[in-house]
Parts: sequence; C-alpha cells; structure tokens
Amino acid sequence: PKDDPTDLQRKATLAEGARRFAEAAAKNSGSAAVYGWLKAAEAHERAQEPAEAKAAVESAMKVGAGGMAGFVADSAWVGVLVGDKRNDEALALLRTMSDKNSDLLAEESLLRLAELQLSLDKKTEAKATLEELNKRFPTPSRAEEVASLAARIGSSG
Repeated sequence: PKDDPTDLQRKATLAEGARRFAEAAAKNSGSAAVYGWLKAAEAHERAQEPAEAKAAVESAMKVGAGGMAGFVADSAWVGVLVGDKRNDEALALLRTMSDKNSDLLAEESLLRLAELQLSLDKKTEAKATLEELNKRFPTPSRAEEVASLAARIGSSG
C-alpha cells in the first residue's frame, strides 16, 4: 500500500504497529520472532523510519532461526548490508548461508553470492562460486537463471 508521507496520523499508526510487532517478536523465538521483527521492519519502512527498519531486520537475523525463517531473515539482512555498501559482510553472510543450508536454500545462497560477486567486479570469485553451485547442484532448480549468470560471467570484463 502506498502511504502518504505527509499523513502524520497514518505515520503514527504505522509506528505503533511496528512497536507492537517488535514487542510480540521480543516475546517469541524461532520463526514467530523472525516474522514479528520483519513485520516491524516493514511497518517502519512504510512509516519512513529507515534506521528503525534496519534495526528490526537485524533483530530478525539475530534470532538465529533455522530453516526457511532463518534464510528469510538472513536474506533480508544481506539486503541491508548491500544497501549500506557493507559488501564484504554481505558476501560473508551469503557464504555462511550457502554452507549452513541445504537443497534450495543453499542453491539460492550460492546464486545470490555469485551475482553479488559479479556486480562487485569480482569475476574470478563469481566464476568459482558458479562452479561450486554447478557441482553441488548439477540440475539446478532455476537452470535458466544459472545459465544467464554463467553467460554474464563469461562475457563480463
């Protein structure tokens, strides 16, 4: 939904919603906590409170949830890191994600890692990551995206 930045009442309502989601998240653990923190982050973003949104995403990541919830929280944190130009931290987190997850989550982590490496003009690293992805996942679930990335790595720089 589009929010009018000049609507102070709407902004206050969003901020209160964010506070309530954060409060609920703090009282929970695992996927419930991750969900609460990410909903708080979303409300803060809509209320145009970027620092608070980042803090909520960081809290979601720090829950340390496993499985899909942990993957989603870590992925959101990677987005924050990249947005803050903290690229080395983002690369390290994506590497950790690819190592600690399996199947689709690891495959997705490796794909995102190679894409970020390529966007940072780290072609050699991107190529190595793509080779690792192909070795670990000989029949990737997103074969077209992997092929597109391979073509970009082969033709860049």
